[in-house]
Amino acid sequence: DEEALDGQEGKVVSYYLSESDALNRLNPIDKTSTYQNITNPQQIYVRVENIEDTSCFQMSTMTIEVGTNPLYNEPSDITVCDDISNDGSELFDLSYKVDEVTEGIDEESVVTFHLTEADAQTGDNAIPHEFANTVNPQEIFVSIDNGGICRSVTSFVLTVIQVPQVTPIEGLTVCDVDYDGFVEFDLEVAEIEILDVRHDNIVVSYFENETDALSNNNPITNHNNYTNISNPQQVFIKIVNIVSSCEVLLPINLVVNTPPVINDFEVAEVCANA
Repeated sequence: DEEALDGQEGKVVSYYLSESDALNRLNPIDKTSTYQNITNPQQIYVRVENIEDTSCFQMSTMTIEVGTNPLYNEPSDITVCDDISNDGSELFDLSYKVDEVTEGIDEESVVTFHLTEADAQTGDNAIPHEFANTVNPQEIFVSIDNGGICRSVTSFVLTVIQVPQVTPIEGLTVCDVDYDGFVEFDLEVAEIEILDVRHDNIVVSYFENETDALSNNNPITNHNNYTNISNPQQVFIKIVNIVSSCEVLLPINLVVNTPPVINDFEVAEVCANA
């Protein structure tokens, strides 16, 4: 009514299913009840008349249309492990979520991501596909728009799981008394320094290179008496939380120091009475 009257006073608005009914003021649609369309789209006839003189009127039409929500696949939540900082924030790549939401759907849709449901419903303030969460966990809202009058809105949750708390160390240094550059290292000494607080549900292992550590191949088995193979040498400690499967990988520098060489002194003889 407000749109049709546009501020006019002394006028009344009525609605009809046909032009003939609107002209003759027959069978008006009951404005006090919810109207259900009978076709889609459907044309409705609008009559605006003077309250004092009903023969003084104007007519117009409007179209009502019921849109369908775009089809989509429900997105799955994303859970990742934090980095060594354990700050609860990680950079997420949301681009593959577009494929997840639209896979197998025949119609073309534009998928955008939003921080609020209200923004998703209007398509405003879309966030970039490369997104670092600002709270943990964080719900991300998805807007699916196929170009029609309706949008579909759904959501998924980003979660960052804490990794074992560790303290990086400079390394282990051992003195080599036989000057060959090779000594036995007790790698668990580094473990005690790195894990300076008690941890439950963790597994610790050691590797000679990062590739083996990442693939979990060829662990060092004699970590209590490991002999270096070069000097200096870098080995890796891997700490895994067996509940979350989140892990930390840290290098340990092994350094062999040799004591200084002292030349033999010549015997110096002196006379007591000289």
